[in-house]
Amino acid sequence: MGTKIFVSYKYADNDVAFLDEYNYGLYSTARNYVDYLQNKKFSGDDLNKAESDDEDLSRFKNDTIKSKLRDKIWDSSITLVLISPKMKDYGKPEEDQWIPWEVAYSLRTETRNSQRSLPNGMIAIVLPDQSGFMSV
Repeated sequence: MGTKIFVSYKYADNDVAFLDEYNYGLYSTARNYVDYLQNKKFSGDDLNKAESDDEDLSRFKNDTIKSKLRDKIWDSSITLVLISPKMKDYGKPEEDQWIPWEVAYSLRTETRNSQRSLPNGMIAIVLPDQSGFMSV
């Protein structure tokens, strides 16, 4: 049986290194790396809990987005965090940013309908910036 993997990342961060095969314009975004993982690295048995590229949650209210993300994270067992150069929005308070919330929710134990989810294993991957350097 495969692993249920949730991927946390900043969708439109375009300050990442160019990813030739998954480039859809003049630059790459963190989303291109998710496409790469979904197409090349998740095995046939793994269940991808990351949003699909055509799944735009931004038009929903925050409560609806949180509900949809909770469902994806709740039954996953691994959270893969893609750390990109602009994943933190310094103009927004942390409580208004999705990635810290996704990480915190992934580490919870929660019960739903008599079933309990355990904290996810966490894997962080630092994506290279446009110059090819990886810094945190």
